[in-house]
Amino acid sequence: NFMITENLITKNCIIQLSDYLCNTVHSRRIVIILDAMVVHGSLSNVIGNPENIEKQAAQPYSAPEKVQPQPSHGREPSRSQGGHPKSEPTGSVDRGIHPISSLNPYQNRWTIRARLTNKNIREWNNARGSGKLMKLEFLDESGEIGAIMFNDAVDMFNDKLLLNQVYYVSKGSLKFAKKEYTTVKNDYEIQLDMNSIIELAPDSNMPAPQFHFVKIQEIEDAPKTDLIDVIGILQTVGDLVPIRTRTGDEIIKREITIFDNTNRSIEITLWRELAEQFGIPAETIVAFKKLRVSDFNGRSLTTTKSTTIDPSPAGKEVHELKAWFHSQDPQRLEQSIHSLSSKGAGSTGSGSYPSSMEEKTFAQIREEGLGLSKPIYFTCRGTITIIKHDDNTPLFYNACPKPDCNKKVVLSGHNQYFCNKCNRTYNECENRYIISLAASDHTGNQWLSAFNDQGKALLGKTALEIAKLRSENNNSEYERIFHDCTFKIYRFIMKAFENVYNEEKRVKCEIRELIPLNFAQESSKLIETINSYS
Repeated sequence: NFMITENLITKNCIIQLSDYLCNTVHSRRIVIILDAMVVHGSLSNVIGNPENIEKQAAQPYSAPEKVQPQPSHGREPSRSQGGHPKSEPTGSVDRGIHPISSLNPYQNRWTIRARLTNKNIREWNNARGSGKLMKLEFLDESGEIGAIMFNDAVDMFNDKLLLNQVYYVSKGSLKFAKKEYTTVKNDYEIQLDMNSIIELAPDSNMPAPQFHFVKIQEIEDAPKTDLIDVIGILQTVGDLVPIRTRTGDEIIKREITIFDNTNRSIEITLWRELAEQFGIPAETIVAFKKLRVSDFNGRSLTTTKSTTIDPSPAGKEVHELKAWFHSQDPQRLEQSIHSLSSKGAGSTGSGSYPSSMEEKTFAQIREEGLGLSKPIYFTCRGTITIIKHDDNTPLFYNACPKPDCNKKVVLSGHNQYFCNKCNRTYNECENRYIISLAASDHTGNQWLSAFNDQGKALLGKTALEIAKLRSENNNSEYERIFHDCTFKIYRFIMKAFENVYNEEKRVKCEIRELIPLNFAQESSKLIETINSYS
């Protein structure tokens, strides 16, 4: 500490403690100084006759005189069968309740009274063993904090912990939270075990989770991965869809759409239990807490392990939405809603794009810094000039043959391919394109990347057919295919986004749709542009 190293605090100086903690460690009472200021420098003599408090504590204890019980004019205290008084719930004063905001790893005795706002359990079973992890989130008047427990403690407390109930929690250890694994706004988290105490507490004066709503229109400019609260009217509810994870586990997702009085709608992906338990009918006002912003399908939201859903929220936002919705003409309302996650039409892809995309030139990609602040979709027109297909540039990769996986596989033996996502070995793999190409327009050149669907549309052959030509050393046919594909004009639907390569940030442009040019339509557009100048 600088106050020690710079000799600001010396023997016999006078200091004022601005912030401190009193703890008992190994039967010794200690004071942990968190903040202090020097009132006066070192004195020549000690003031008064201070005594060590530890010596006072060590003096023999004299018991107080017994007080004879007085006749009770009220009811007798209730007694259990063993003859001892029956314990009643104690209040904050008796338990020494600590606000969540005051907790830190230097404390070893504390109790909080807080509302359980989130709870989820994860189980695993792999080569290193199996186990369970339960994550909890508690809220009181001062703030929130996360808690974790493992294995036997999960089995012990799981059935006792119910969402939105208030509990006394004690006998846990405090440690620094790993920010990459939590969305709770607290520097610390509680680790609980089988020796911890969790008891139901009175619900009085304990706050419910607070929402800080963001309008759907504002989500378009929200940074990717931000956690936001949103409220809206339920527009559509999709079916349950099973998804296979990297470990081979099957999880469930469901996609829903909401809209609000900004005349914007957005798609929300629900996962696991939230997807399975979602049974809210359309045209219901629903509030969501801690959704993560994504740039998938233009702009969308996805649930996290901390997401909560309120199917019957209250507050001024609900009244405003309800009044606005009932004042709208249903038919006109449907036509006026614009989606931040709407699908676009094209010939070589099935992705979703913003409902309106600007046309850009290759020069504008650099001049306007497209994709640097956030991913952006746009259209452009260009002529393909180069398709890399030499020995130093991979044209395709070995992919998992399972439908909807497409992850890269590794050779694990003779004609054996292992997929980490599916966690299984296959006797064969699928070749999928990963193409690097250059295109030009009247303003300059731009390197682009294309994947399997776009590669098949561009080259007219599958990656497996191209690989076969290469393995058979049919170089003339191989080169002819690439020669015939160059100097053709296409309209591209592009996605530009920031990429890091060799610790250097750059913009990567990915072809999402590859559309052969319709010269009649393009000519009409040019005529309209020319006429606009006159």
